[in-house]
Amino acid sequence: MYRIHDTQSRSQDGQELTVLELEGHFDNATAPRLKDVLAKIYAESRFRVVVDGTKLAFISSAGIGSILSIVHQYRAKGGDVKLASLSEKVMGVFQLLGLEDVLEVHPNVQTAARKFSAPKK
Repeated sequence: MYRIHDTQSRSQDGQELTVLELEGHFDNATAPRLKDVLAKIYAESRFRVVVDGTKLAFISSAGIGSILSIVHQYRAKGGDVKLASLSEKVMGVFQLLGLEDVLEVHPNVQTAARKFSAPKK
């Protein structure tokens, strides 16, 4: 079972922020739905996204691929897709694939949201 829920809010700098809550398992069977949701959010010109992994039990390389396949488009528009609140198990998949330097991972949604407002180094 899986569930995707997205909400819109404003970050500290007043800009729109989308929080995408993932619940359950994202693998070969469910990854296309994740990619579709990210594409829809992008098409709606919502370029600042935090993926909340609080309820994410598992993500395969296919699920991660759904995020990676579109993140460059978000960045080209001055936005990004940041990850937050990943369990040790899920974080282990990112580390195994060497993706900690490709996708930003933060301890919680609030920290990830603040990073959108922080000046780039």
